[in-house]
Amino acid sequence: MIYKHELVQDDFELQLRFEVIHTSSEYFPAHWHNHLEILFILDGTMTAYVNDRKYELLYHDMLIINPREIHSTQIHGSIRYILLQIPLDDLKRLMPNFEMLHFEEYYPHVSSKSGASSKVESLLLQMENEFEKKDNGYQLLFTSMFYELLHELYKNHSKQLSFQSKNKAAKNLHRIELIMEYVKSHYQKPITLDEISGILSVSPEYFCRLFKKNTSQTFLEYTNTARLVHFHSDLLRTNESITYLMDKNGITNYKVFIRMFRNAYGNTPNKIRKNA
Repeated sequence: MIYKHELVQDDFELQLRFEVIHTSSEYFPAHWHNHLEILFILDGTMTAYVNDRKYELLYHDMLIINPREIHSTQIHGSIRYILLQIPLDDLKRLMPNFEMLHFEEYYPHVSSKSGASSKVESLLLQMENEFEKKDNGYQLLFTSMFYELLHELYKNHSKQLSFQSKNKAAKNLHRIELIMEYVKSHYQKPITLDEISGILSVSPEYFCRLFKKNTSQTFLEYTNTARLVHFHSDLLRTNESITYLMDKNGITNYKVFIRMFRNAYGNTPNKIRKNA
């Protein structure tokens, strides 16, 4: 799992990533990437965090995550959803002054009934239908719907940012990126607030406010989730004992760890390993 920057694998033919995902009880920790990301719930529920904003996504709710925004998702039980990720370079090519645009994030299904986002919802469902059928030449029809979707978002669901707000966001992302990179390299050992705030040359108190505002997590919560994800990966890839894997990944508080693991993956480590 990459904590600094997720590398998205685009579909070679479509030059974007479109996927209907079926999964259950999964956690994706805070990360960012150079794609515009759209999540559209077909069945099930998901909790998503974008910077300091929290969204509970239900049937036919949609969330747009703008490029280079820090986000994380928690899936509760079984879910099926559309994932659309559009490369930043294509957005720059297709939309005038895209760097200063910010798309509206949250589209609850109830608003579709009033027409506010019914066109976006309809286009995504049509794209899903063509993508699943994959009739001969479907790429042409799919791409035409994709361009219509972009046009709708551009005309009716975006706003211009000020240079001040854009520069502030870029500065904050750079700071958080430094911290994520540090955690990625040192998560197996204890990390103190004095140590981590010193990287940014700020006080521990200021650092805690900055980190929580940009990730929706305390630094301790983020560090623990980093350890949790590595533990989960090791759990499925090795036969090492639970105790050994906890120690290897810097996990010291068993009760907190078990509670976090069950919340993230829906079961205990032993049962997850057995089912896998």
